[in-house]
Amino acid sequence: MYIADIQYVDKNVEKKIAKQENYFFFVKKLRKLHPKYGSGMQKEKYYIEYVFRNSSFTVLWNRISTPAGLADWFADKVEVYGRQYVFTWGDITQQAELVLFSNGSFIRFRWEGEEYERTYFELKLSIDELSTGVALIITDFAEPAEKKDAILLWDKQVENLKRISGL
Repeated sequence: MYIADIQYVDKNVEKKIAKQENYFFFVKKLRKLHPKYGSGMQKEKYYIEYVFRNSSFTVLWNRISTPAGLADWFADKVEVYGRQYVFTWGDITQQAELVLFSNGSFIRFRWEGEEYERTYFELKLSIDELSTGVALIITDFAEPAEKKDAILLWDKQVENLKRISGL
């Protein structure tokens, strides 16, 4: 591809590039947070809130709670076997157990092999009273030194969610 051709990149190529970026962010997070790479420090819980103005609650719920919806923005491929979810980014596959689910409210996962028993990541939707938009509240855990990187990862993922949702 020549430099002059870059302006003609179609939406499918942009989507592939975005997924590759997510893949590299995920690999970085996985390497830092996986038990064999971890530093042994205790993880701390954190929350991030993203507000989607002019977005349908139902559409966002389907994006965060269904395998097809998650595969649009969170991973390249998502498969479900009962309560086990298999997330694939490129050549990396990671399993998570569905821990809690409340239809139309939140979905909570726990990564397989996580050394800290009480850690999980949760995607929750609520109506933001101030803006009347839909708020996505993410709960996750990270070691203090890795918290900033983890938040950047979520920022990137949610940016993809907004893009595919037309926002």
